[in-house]
Amino acid sequence: MKYSLPFIVAVFVMGCGQHDGGSDRVAAVSTKTEISDLPHWANVALAARCANLLMPTLDRLWIDPPADGRQLVDDAINIASKSARFSHAQPDTQATADKITTLIQDLNANGVSANSNGRVQDIIDVVQLAAESALADDREEAHAITKDCIDRAYWIAHELEDDLLRSELEQAVDSMNQFCKNSYAQDYHCFSWQTDHWQVRK
Repeated sequence: MKYSLPFIVAVFVMGCGQHDGGSDRVAAVSTKTEISDLPHWANVALAARCANLLMPTLDRLWIDPPADGRQLVDDAINIASKSARFSHAQPDTQATADKITTLIQDLNANGVSANSNGRVQDIIDVVQLAAESALADDREEAHAITKDCIDRAYWIAHELEDDLLRSELEQAVDSMNQFCKNSYAQDYHCFSWQTDHWQVRK
């Protein structure tokens, strides 16, 4: 796929349950991460980006992950990112999302949700939402899932009193919002994060 225009860069940034509006505990946290009327795949790219921002926290809290568990988390984020980059769900997106669901069930069975203040499972819930966003049928569904994903990520940062993570999440959302305020943004279908900026193409 060739670029129809030069790379279009948004604002530079430092880094960056169920999807029915989130739990009461998430809704109780006032966030600065409201997302605007984004194109379908911009929502997916943003969900993947926000999930990825949680990975340093997951590595710090997940002391003894099951075999291939950490790799599976990376796979789920990568497949959501790749889906957004090519504007369609990748062939193994559903299978990866299902594996994340099984991982969460295993964590529950083994009592991991009670450890590390429960944040390990909370983070993996966000990753699951990112993968599910790539399976959304339309922009409205992708938007709803991404909003839940971001709200949950922000709630984790709030509960951990992690001001840096909270700032990174806010900047990731703000940069995408600012980019998509441009009228031509709706003409683009492929969105990806490249080191320190959003990159798009038709």
